[in-house]
Amino acid sequence: MKIEKFAMTKKKAYALWKEYIEACKGNPKDKFLQDMKGVYCQLKSGRKIVDIHKIFEAAGLNDKSEPKLAVAVASAKTVTMEYKQNGSMLFTKDSNWSHKETAEDIIVSNVFPELPEQHWDDKYDKRKRRKTTVPAIPASLRPKGSLDNYYILWEVKKWEIVPPKDPYLLKRITPNMFVVLAGWNLTELERSVMKGRMV
Repeated sequence: MKIEKFAMTKKKAYALWKEYIEACKGNPKDKFLQDMKGVYCQLKSGRKIVDIHKIFEAAGLNDKSEPKLAVAVASAKTVTMEYKQNGSMLFTKDSNWSHKETAEDIIVSNVFPELPEQHWDDKYDKRKRRKTTVPAIPASLRPKGSLDNYYILWEVKKWEIVPPKDPYLLKRITPNMFVVLAGWNLTELERSVMKGRMV
C-alpha cells in the first residue's frame, strides 16, 4: 500500500517552526497555530506527515460502499468502523465502543458521499458498522511503553476478523495529521499467530 506524504527540507521546516513558535507566544490558545507548530516540528526532524482524510479519499470505497482502508489506535485488538448517513466514518476500538466519541477515535469526514436517504434502511444497515482486526506490531518496530499514543493504518481486503498484511505505524499530531513512523509487511507466521488469537 502506498500513501501520499507531505515532506520538505529540514531547513525550510525549521524556519517555519520558529515562526510558529513566535506566533504561539502571542496566541497560546490558538489551536491552529499550535497544530502548525507541531507539524513543522516533525518535518524539521525529517519525518514524513500524512493527512488521513486524503489517504482515505485516494483509496476510495469498495463495491459494498465500505472504505478500503482502516485506522485504529495501536492498543486495539479489533476496530469498528461506522459509516454514518452524512458520509463521515468513525473508527473506534471495540473495548471503547459506545455512542460517544473518545479522543482516541478517528473521524474521517468530508471525504465520502452522504448515503441516500431512500437507501438508508434497505440497502444499508441502520448504522452500517463493520469490524476487522488491528495488525500486530513486530518487536523491532514496537514503541516502548503504552500503544495508546500510536495508530495503525492498513488496507482492508474484507471487513472481517482476519489478519491484515501491510500496515503503517503512525503518531497523531492533529485530528487528521499523522507522522509516519514505520511501514511493514506481516509475515505468514505473524498472521498465523494473530489468527490463532482470534478464535
